[in-house]
Amino acid sequence: MQTNPKPSQLFAASCLALLVTALSFGIRAGILGRLGTEFQLSASQLGTISATASAA
Repeated sequence: MQTNPKPSQLFAASCLALLVTALSFGIRAGILGRLGTEFQLSASQLGTISATASAA
């Protein structure tokens, strides 16, 4: 049996997913300076850390 999702529920779920994604990027960006200092990372290495994951 297949049910059709309600558009309002899909919208709420997509907004929640965007919020969680934004928060994770914000947290990661907020700790980059400390990571660079603590682990002696270069700007290039910090850029790799902050880049989004991509399938190769």
